[in-house]
Parts: sequence; C-alpha cells; structure tokens
Amino acid sequence: MAVGFHKPHDPFNAPKKYFDMYRLEQLQPPAVPEGVETVEKYAIGSVWKAAFDKFNLKDKREFMRAYYACVTFTDAQIGKVLDELDRQRLWENTMVFFVGDHGYELGEHEWWNKNVLFEDSARVPMIAAVPGLTRPGTRCKGSVEMVDFYPTFADICGLHTPEDLDGVSFRPLLSKPEQKWKAGAFTQVIRGDVTGKSVRTERWRYTQWRHGDEVVWEELYDHESDPQEYRNLADKEGYERQVKELGELLRRGSV
Repeated sequence: MAVGFHKPHDPFNAPKKYFDMYRLEQLQPPAVPEGVETVEKYAIGSVWKAAFDKFNLKDKREFMRAYYACVTFTDAQIGKVLDELDRQRLWENTMVFFVGDHGYELGEHEWWNKNVLFEDSARVPMIAAVPGLTRPGTRCKGSVEMVDFYPTFADICGLHTPEDLDGVSFRPLLSKPEQKWKAGAFTQVIRGDVTGKSVRTERWRYTQWRHGDEVVWEELYDHESDPQEYRNLADKEGYERQVKELGELLRRGSV
C-alpha cells in the first residue's frame, strides 16, 4: 500500500488549530552568514527569487508558520495510519517506510522553495520500521537514494529484480546502520539548457553545472565546517584534489 499526503506542498493551508501552534514572534528565519558570496545564478535559477527578495520579516514568519502548520497537520494524518496498524495488530508482518519526495528551503540561501542542489532541498527524511530488522530509536548516517527503495522492498519480500537497476537494496543498513555504505548520493536539476548534477558524500557536497559538455560552474561544500553550504570552496586553493575526485565520482555516477 502506498499512502501519499499532499501537504506540506503549496497552497499552504491547514486547519486553524495547526497554525495556532506556532506564534509568529517566536519564528526566526535563517540569517545568511556575513561575508558569504552571492549565490551564482544557476544555483537558484528562478524568476521567483525576485519575489522572495521582497519578503519582509512578517512575510517570512507567515511563510514559516504556514509550512510548519502543514507539516504538523500531515504528521497527525500519519498518526492515524499508524494507530490503525496498532488497532489491527499488523506490526508483526508489516514494514513501514516514511519518506518525503524532496526537501525544502525555508529562507536558507534566501530561497523559499525547492528544486535547488543544496542540502535542505536535496535531502529527504526517511524512517523505516521493519519487523526483525530495525530497532526503535536507531539512527543511520549512511546515504541511500530514492532509486534504492524498489530493490530494498523486493529484497525484504524475497522477490527477484532486474539486474540493470540503478538502485541497490539497503536492507543490510536496517539491521546494522553503523556500517559503511554508498560512496555518494546523486541529485539532478535542469535550468533550461544547463543541467546541474550534485553528489553528496559523508563529508562533501560537490555540484557541477554543465552546458552540453562544458562545465560552466562548480560548487564544493565541506559539511564538517559549513553544514549549511554557504561557502563555496570549488575555486579555492587547497581543494583541487576534492574537486577532481568528486568530479570523477559524479561522472561515473557510482555507488
């Protein structure tokens, strides 16, 4: 069974009680750190940016409250599904995977939308509960991708899959989440005739923007020192090796 919830997709409307949970004056939009370079045009690449740049503080807080209200409203609906699993005592033979289809920028990089190759947009939440494999409260730092879901479901259910799939089963991570896993996870967006491809490893995010075979822009972010991805190191001295190695990983698209 696939159960899909529209929220928190726009339009950001939800019952009033979920808005009332969030007070405007307590919401603080993210601030761009001082000394950060202007985001290159390909990174955002949308005419909506001009509209977002006109937001005042109240606009930003209203946007955040509406988004949070929709998330909380959806959380309540998911709770109804899980309560029914309790009522019908289905947990012993039912696996549950919760996942979003994309992330979202709520003011990071002064952007209020999706479809950008930054962490907050490219990364999605995932929670798994599989009888006999997962343990409650366990966290996993390994990277998995959406293309991995089908082979994982098939693996757990004992079904055969085609050999030419891009994804791989992450069933081993469910029982041993501390083990090393994929070298990187890949994301792609298109800006007219320019394509952006990004790879996220345990420490780095590297992004290439290409016009045909020509690389027109590069980005490199170190998540140890810059988890919000504000300081592009791609053209900085001392990072040539990372750019080369991650560029090769991106070219291969290898797991």
